[in-house]
Amino acid sequence: MSRVIQVVEDNEMTRSDAELELLNFARRQTYYLSRMIRGINNALQKFPSNVIKNATSISENELFNTYFDPILSAIISDPEKNTLLRWSNKKPEENKDMRPDATITKIQQLKYGYNLGHGEVKTIGSTCDNHALAHDLFRVSVLAKDTLDHNKLSHALAFQIHGFKITFYMMTLQFTRIYTLFEIARMNFPRSLTEISTFLSLKNIKTLAFVSEIFWSCCSPDSTPEVDKYCRDSDSDSSLDPLPKLKGKKKDTSAKRKQDDLEFVTDFKKSLDWRKCLYAAHKKNPCAKDTPSLNR
Repeated sequence: MSRVIQVVEDNEMTRSDAELELLNFARRQTYYLSRMIRGINNALQKFPSNVIKNATSISENELFNTYFDPILSAIISDPEKNTLLRWSNKKPEENKDMRPDATITKIQQLKYGYNLGHGEVKTIGSTCDNHALAHDLFRVSVLAKDTLDHNKLSHALAFQIHGFKITFYMMTLQFTRIYTLFEIARMNFPRSLTEISTFLSLKNIKTLAFVSEIFWSCCSPDSTPEVDKYCRDSDSDSSLDPLPKLKGKKKDTSAKRKQDDLEFVTDFKKSLDWRKCLYAAHKKNPCAKDTPSLNR
């Protein structure tokens, strides 16, 4: 596969001829590797020949349509499985307060059905700081949680894009009202034809195939009965609005830092009383042993 990309890069083969080579090679692979190869072929047909130096001129719409959709639409989307990656920028049924950039939707008959995951996109620019990225992570977390509850899924996929970096997450309801969001992969996507050959390392190939496999294997309706009683309500998107952005602060003097540390230690020692209260409550009513859990 890398050889074909390199030949195209050296102008010894057209992209159309390379497409035939890659698709023929994909036919002999497993499903997940085959979808990954198809994604690389999509990128080969759509990427510019060289890197666009002025990255700030790339809009959000161009970023996910040109650079991310060719690969993502192959590994976490398949029309033959009635599953589509949509860059709809519309409010989903499970949460009317948020508008995610991307949605992975199951098709049911002649209409869009339930969702399997969501994604957020941010370009590289002066307006995108750690506060904005943290807000996006909060949004995809809440959306993944609401997707689990509303559609009664065992797992939900979430991804966050910043520039040409992408991070994939999975969320699951493991125990009663305890949701777990964990990172499954993180990587940099290529920006042009010249970077595809270096992108195709063994690590990246395995990572893309792994993301595809874990999505198709885990993101499905949950067969556990009465799953509704294990859920909890979500926080709204506006709960982060009052949070101020962190700005640079003047350095405290040494004496001030010591005083702050002393107050912190004192407050921490006082807070240790919660252990006694918890022990007494458990001894009086040992209900923790009877608490049902979801092990998935």
